[in-house]
Amino acid sequence: MKALLFVSTAIGLCLAQPRWVQMNSVPNPPSGRAVSDGAWLEPVSGASGLVIYAAKGNRTADFYAYSVADDSWRTMPSVPLGAENKTVDEGSRGVFDGDEGIYVTKGNNSFGFHRFNVATGEWSQLPDVPAGPDSSRLRGGTDLVYVEGGGPGRVYLLKGQSGEFCRFDVVSQTWAILPHAPIGGEPLWGFGSWLAYDGTSRILAHKARANELWVFDVVADSWLAAPKTGMPLVGRGGQAMQSGAGGCAEWFQGSVYALKGNSSPELWQYFSSGDSWRQLEDVPLAVGGGGALALGDSAPGGARYSYALVGSSRPDFWRYRGGGVPAIGERGLGSLGRVSVVPSPLREGKGVLNYSLSGSGVARLSLCDPTGRRRWHHRVVLPDSGQVPLTLGRLGPGTYFLLVETGAYSSVLRVVVAR
Repeated sequence: MKALLFVSTAIGLCLAQPRWVQMNSVPNPPSGRAVSDGAWLEPVSGASGLVIYAAKGNRTADFYAYSVADDSWRTMPSVPLGAENKTVDEGSRGVFDGDEGIYVTKGNNSFGFHRFNVATGEWSQLPDVPAGPDSSRLRGGTDLVYVEGGGPGRVYLLKGQSGEFCRFDVVSQTWAILPHAPIGGEPLWGFGSWLAYDGTSRILAHKARANELWVFDVVADSWLAAPKTGMPLVGRGGQAMQSGAGGCAEWFQGSVYALKGNSSPELWQYFSSGDSWRQLEDVPLAVGGGGALALGDSAPGGARYSYALVGSSRPDFWRYRGGGVPAIGERGLGSLGRVSVVPSPLREGKGVLNYSLSGSGVARLSLCDPTGRRRWHHRVVLPDSGQVPLTLGRLGPGTYFLLVETGAYSSVLRVVVAR
């Protein structure tokens, strides 16, 4: 017997909207290679909304801009080979200065350092990262943060493996060598090490494998003597696992959000005020080399979206909705809008979405399974009210969720597929 789709049209019945939702994957061209070591994400807000810039890594020059509003990718001017004649690989990172520049290390065992102008779309080469006392080049475990601090902007750089630490003044375009990152219980700052700036005076530095968390004071130019509480080794799966390749983090409103990497799906939140960690919802796929995380725009209901690459030679790109948001009818309840699907049940995955909204605009429709993996999507311009044909295709039995999102309205309908 053919599978039938039963749709709950009453707003408020869905109790388990997935927090992770799969978005459009990273394009294959121009290199044709997969997302791997050296991939990164960096969000930039502008007049056209939030754009997330992305490098693919994996010894390519591929560079993209992802539009959050349109869930679409655009190929940007390639990362230049530069004087170092290197593509982007392990040790590559990018950080936005809040104005027009993204500062980028090339990694790939080089000292290459570049700037991308988001306004003009042009690349420029900057003075190389200094060799430092260990003469170590940029490898896996490297990370960057940007600090304004009331004066000239500065890019702080942690060299992977060696743990050398330095600072770039964006006005004078000069480098300064800073005190070496702590040795701790593990000699190397390996793959999955990361930095996070708290927006005031401290940079948090996570040391992969050792799972240690150290703090650098940007005012005193020194490291605190003792580490903070490190990322837990044991997650809800019950298996001890060190952080590793693909580990990365972002700071937002007093917390660090961090992927453990090392072929693990674990996502963690660190609370600076209480020096404590909690595990959040796992990424639907394990995160490996090339994993990356970026904070996005505000989710409906005042929560926060994050975006993630899973790396591991996969193009998958995911969106995560933070906590504190009702599961359904997040925006646009009451007089703002109404949606329903007819007939019920749907036959052969075909039906009609009826809607009535407070204003016209672009809408994004996504059908997701319980893990958040998107099974169907459609982008359409909606007038105030009307109908949208739905052709959802063949689906296995189970529960699905139809997300309807516009700039002023967001709702979810539970879709049950039965035989």
